[in-house]
Amino acid sequence: MAVTKVYSVWVIGGAAVISIILAFFAPASALINSIPGPVMGGVSFLLYGMIGTSGIRLIVDKKVNYAKARNLTMTAIVFVVGLSGAYIQLGDVKLTGMCLATIIGMLLGGLFYLVDSLGIVNDTDEPSEIV
Repeated sequence: MAVTKVYSVWVIGGAAVISIILAFFAPASALINSIPGPVMGGVSFLLYGMIGTSGIRLIVDKKVNYAKARNLTMTAIVFVVGLSGAYIQLGDVKLTGMCLATIIGMLLGGLFYLVDSLGIVNDTDEPSEIV
């Protein structure tokens, strides 16, 4: 969205529907498969880079307070899990990358909310001074 400056939900939804329909047509699949690997790699590199920078932009726009240890901890853990190749195997299902990072982020968010609700943590907005 940031590259094209098109933010319409209808346009994005339409593109998704067209992509799903094209997936069922062999000629369209053959056309996509004919694109060389390095070109697809470059496109993927750009795509995931744009997704990452959109997330960082959202954090900056919302003025997330990194003086709070929980915000710094959650961001660090989610980034490392998402980028590290860590995985969890649950039977036949293997959770990796962004999927695992999203689940861990939701669990940490719930845990931090619970800890805040119980008031058992002393996490102030301002960093402590060294005397």
